[in-house]
Amino acid sequence: MDKESLRKIRNDPQFYIEKYLLIKTKDQRLINLKFNNPQKKIYEIAMKQKEQGKAIRLIILKARQEGVSTLAEALIFHSTNTRPNVNSFILAHDADSSENVFNMTKLFHDQLPNEVKQPTKNSSRKELHLKAPLRSKISVDTAGNIDAGRSFTIHNLHCSEVAFWANAKEVMLSLMQSVPDLPNTMIILESTANGIGGYFHDEWVRAIDSKSDFLPVFIPWFELPEYSMPLKLGVLYPIDMIMFGSQKAIEEFEAEEDSLRANFNLTDEQLNWRRWCIANKCGGDILNFRQEYPITWREAFITSGDLYFDREAMLRQETYKPILVGNLVKKQDNVTFEEEQSGKLKIYSLPTPNGEYILGADAAEGLPGGDRSAAVVIDKETNSTVAVYNQNIDTDEFAYDISMICKFYNEALAVVENKGYGHAVNQALVKECVRVYRRNKTRKGYPEQTEEIGFNTNAVTRPEILALLRAEIRESLTALADDELIKQCWSFMKNPNRGGKPEAQQGCHDDLVMARAIAGKIREYYPYHPPIDNSPKNSAEEFWQRVERDRINFYNNNSGEYGSKIITSEGAKAVWRPTRK
Repeated sequence: MDKESLRKIRNDPQFYIEKYLLIKTKDQRLINLKFNNPQKKIYEIAMKQKEQGKAIRLIILKARQEGVSTLAEALIFHSTNTRPNVNSFILAHDADSSENVFNMTKLFHDQLPNEVKQPTKNSSRKELHLKAPLRSKISVDTAGNIDAGRSFTIHNLHCSEVAFWANAKEVMLSLMQSVPDLPNTMIILESTANGIGGYFHDEWVRAIDSKSDFLPVFIPWFELPEYSMPLKLGVLYPIDMIMFGSQKAIEEFEAEEDSLRANFNLTDEQLNWRRWCIANKCGGDILNFRQEYPITWREAFITSGDLYFDREAMLRQETYKPILVGNLVKKQDNVTFEEEQSGKLKIYSLPTPNGEYILGADAAEGLPGGDRSAAVVIDKETNSTVAVYNQNIDTDEFAYDISMICKFYNEALAVVENKGYGHAVNQALVKECVRVYRRNKTRKGYPEQTEEIGFNTNAVTRPEILALLRAEIRESLTALADDELIKQCWSFMKNPNRGGKPEAQQGCHDDLVMARAIAGKIREYYPYHPPIDNSPKNSAEEFWQRVERDRINFYNNNSGEYGSKIITSEGAKAVWRPTRK
């Protein structure tokens, strides 16, 4: 082979891949790997990084049948088979996937013509090692091996279905240190979505926000030409086989199709295929289609995973910006709020004069990098979130902060889980003369208070409090408001490995979810009772006029800088509507 051909083989990956690499089709035929539209798009992005003198760093959110893994293996094979001393490493999420990946690599090598085939030194189930002069190798392992790739330098790294790795954060931390920050290196992280939260989702969002060197790549289903179907007699596929709960749902579906035409320029043929696919490949369930064939990256994450809470209801939950962020401190006999940008407490609604509140809390050890201690305050009347606290803090400090929050919110009832570190928190709250919840029992047919302080979350009460929160969200009977709380709800999944037990997705937290669930259950025990108003008819109007006047004066007389505003528990307390993000 002449030098020009060798140069082209080495420097033009697409030429090499499409000319020499074979893949197995669904009908068991061997054909040349020709780039489809998604593969072309990903390849062009990777080559642009390379032309700029950068290392290739891609994070790819994929849909079905786009050929992302195939392209990644082909790029790695080309690099390893045309350059000396290259270490390539492929990590899949389970043993079957690892075997499939390696079989693809073996097929690439076995079917190469002799003119470009390199002799192998060793070929096992996990490694393809080339002899001199290249001495390059491709290794394959599963993500279950936490020490995978730790012992050698990696030049090309492909991590497949990262969203489904059990210990993704720990494994990736080790792998990232093994790849040098050099122009000729490549890292491809790819996965289908597995709900909101977890390592892959968080890294995707960081890439979207340009907070890492990884370029995010998402390819919607309509970019594949095969996802199109001719109309019969000019009529779209009938919707009779699609499940709709009401006539309104049908109207919303048809309105959504109009929106897809307008926003994504979808053709009737593409919408025709979409209808057919929902009816024939997704069990008639629109949500299943959105999960398998998302049209935006947000839809991909929202519709994936076995979410415990109702997905449609969660979409109705709105995130609000806190009206105040800061800390509560005790000055003389008053509890005061000092606004600070990095404060521990987020306030969504200030206490009202006759407001009644419940604080639910889940205590943690307070170790660096561990779980956080969480507290959620709800308004008993509206069942809405009014304040949120979520900090990595020692138990004694957590107890002090809870006492301040309860005093600020009209002596709110504190309900802290009494297991583990919660026991110490409850004891400290009693010493601070905080109103603490004491367990009720109903053996005599009516609620009877006991001396046991705190809430006992066990095999009986845990499903009860979570079921109540799920019902409240499903029926839109609560406003969660807080961004962290809503995010934890989105990553609260049914774990198939634990009999469907609802819990935080691997790498996520559920402390705020549990704190909110506890508060909601106690609200059911002690519902809101409006106060009896014996005042003259015009007194309420005069009071709120005074509050509004005081609020305006308060802001006009302050500079607006963080730390300059103080609201005391004895001052005017008005509900200020939060502004949406």
